Amino acid sequence: MLCVPMNTVETITLHSLVRIIPQDVKHADVSNLVGLEIVKMEKPKPKVTPIIIPDDKLQFLKKKLDDPDLSQSIKREFVKEIMGGECAMCQGMPTKIASYDMDGITLIEKYCDKCFEESKF
Repeated sequence: MLCVPMNTVETITLHSLVRIIPQDVKHADVSNLVGLEIVKMEKPKPKVTPIIIPDDKLQFLKKKLDDPDLSQSIKREFVKEIMGGECAMCQGMPTKIASYDMDGITLIEKYCDKCFEESKF
């Protein structure tokens, strides 16, 4: 297994695969990937916590999302800024944070209520 300091790697997660690739590897250059190990990791059961937002910020966000004069991209930026990100599945407004402990690495994903229920943790 390849072991390098965390500040020199980029971690890419694709479904249940995790690859560690040196930062100097260009996306189109796969010749440098020879010899790197791909580690299959299943997501464990997450620790789920609600996202708590003060009422004034939540009311402000709802007002902005209901404004027909704002574009979808501007509304998404408000969601990212106030909620700390988007739903990992639908890019909507998240309500829950799922934290996965994957062999010493914590994977954090945010979900809206609908996508959280559909994902069947």
